[in-house]
Amino acid sequence: MKKNLKLVFVSPVFEDDKNEKYSYRLFFSENPDVVWGNSWDYENPGIISSTDIDEIYPQAESYSETEDIKSDYRLGLAMKNTCYPLLYCIYGILALAWIDIEWSEEYPEQGRGVLKFGMDYDEVHKIIQQYKKMA
Repeated sequence: MKKNLKLVFVSPVFEDDKNEKYSYRLFFSENPDVVWGNSWDYENPGIISSTDIDEIYPQAESYSETEDIKSDYRLGLAMKNTCYPLLYCIYGILALAWIDIEWSEEYPEQGRGVLKFGMDYDEVHKIIQQYKKMA
């Protein structure tokens, strides 16, 4: 296990549906109990204006490191949802990220992958590897 890192946030880096190329930034913390964003209790994070988008991201001092990953699938992200506050991710009510099957031609053979707040670093990477498409 890489240190004692826990997943605390997922954000988009690059999403290209035409070429099915996706990249996301994973935020990890050694102490997820202190992770917070200024607008995590805001009911509709997906409709926050672009000028206030920094309010959605966790405060810099609350996470330990970030890592960019490539995904073969578009991910649905809690930060883009328009119904529930990000606080629900901490409570386990809402996942941070999930495979978005809305535009997929077929359902993923392994089921729908989900990344939750507080998941261990190794568990996150195991799920990511499980959903790599075979060339």
